[in-house]
Amino acid sequence: MAYPTGFTCFVGWMKSLRKLCLCFCIGWLSNQQVGAENPVAENPVAERLKVPGGEFILEWHNKFGKREQQRIRSWLLYTANSASLLDGAFPTKLTRIELHKIRRGKGPVPWAHTIRHGSPQGIAFHVNPSISLRQFKQDWTATHEFSHLYLPYIGRQHSWLSEGFASYYQNILMMRKGTYDQQQGWQKLKDGFDRGAADPFQAGTLSAASSNMRQTRSFKRVYWSGASYFLELDLQLRSRSSSLDKVITAFNQNYRHLDIKWDGDSLVKHLDLAGNTDAFSAIYEQYQNQIGFPDYKSQLLNLGISYQGKKITLAGNQRQERLRLEISQPPGS
Repeated sequence: MAYPTGFTCFVGWMKSLRKLCLCFCIGWLSNQQVGAENPVAENPVAERLKVPGGEFILEWHNKFGKREQQRIRSWLLYTANSASLLDGAFPTKLTRIELHKIRRGKGPVPWAHTIRHGSPQGIAFHVNPSISLRQFKQDWTATHEFSHLYLPYIGRQHSWLSEGFASYYQNILMMRKGTYDQQQGWQKLKDGFDRGAADPFQAGTLSAASSNMRQTRSFKRVYWSGASYFLELDLQLRSRSSSLDKVITAFNQNYRHLDIKWDGDSLVKHLDLAGNTDAFSAIYEQYQNQIGFPDYKSQLLNLGISYQGKKITLAGNQRQERLRLEISQPPGS
């Protein structure tokens, strides 16, 4: 059908206007629903919470009830104590904690991420405050995110290092706190390695997988390969009367403050300096170029951890039992 001159443009304009109005209405209704459930504070309420060796600045970005706030404070303090069991103090003296209420997702903390821009650095938590304090304490998310703060941000290309560090220590620190017993803690570490080995994206080097992690979704391989790296290093250091705990403590005391561009290469170089070793760099090169998942089974055997199927057995000789205890208990205990 032929339209008069200019009428076609008018019809097209009316269709676009109708679509725009529809999108606006849908968006407005969505915001009304979200706002009714989780009203966002125009100016987040801030308060301070003392933790071992430092303070949190809590920013409440939604309206939390008094009981919900108390539950969140208790959980944060409990987990901050867990995170301090590497060297006795929380990794940063002043830490920003953003708290966002969310009802969707799985568990008490469906989503969290580090805040690396600005000062102080910190963590943004999206939490479901209706869940019990016991479930919050059992959740690994906060211990994982807090562990990140022991190291500087090194970029996505070497995220296997940073994510591996946090994945390793989340289980070690939760054992040290008593949230997990030894059987649970080492089982969870082994289960993580199994998931990493089962990741379908094993082609190419670990460095490439780390760079393309978000595109290929190879999170399990990247995270748990990195955890294997730090377990291997911890075992090697402890065989030389040192430990990963001691090196991380020395690194933060002597090198963390340096105003340099941190990446994987510079991090392992300064970890070597902190530990008076070359182990970090040597093993780093092996892992960077690793194709497929590393041999974590021999590491577990060195700890006297055996298994048939999925369930582990804690056995081994006295040296191996003592080594497991040294790793899973706070330094000096």
